[in-house]
Amino acid sequence: KNSDGRFVLRIHDLKTGKKPVRMEQLECYAALFCLEYDVNPIDIDIELRIYQNDKVQIHNPTVEDIAPIMDKIVHFNDIMLKIDNEEV
Repeated sequence: KNSDGRFVLRIHDLKTGKKPVRMEQLECYAALFCLEYDVNPIDIDIELRIYQNDKVQIHNPTVEDIAPIMDKIVHFNDIMLKIDNEEV
């Protein structure tokens, strides 16, 4: 919990390659966490960190960042389930 008593989801990722990375991967991890554990991203604070080449990128996404990703995951999962059911 943070100082306001809100739960904080922290996702930290160490990248050892030299190719620059993007924060979207960690946003997807946060969206998957919220879906898996039935957490509304408006109810928590999220801190994402990427450690690479002696630097730290920090991002605190909002519900406006995470909710659309959750919607896309659910939408494409529904499509995959439909396709899977049609093949049976």
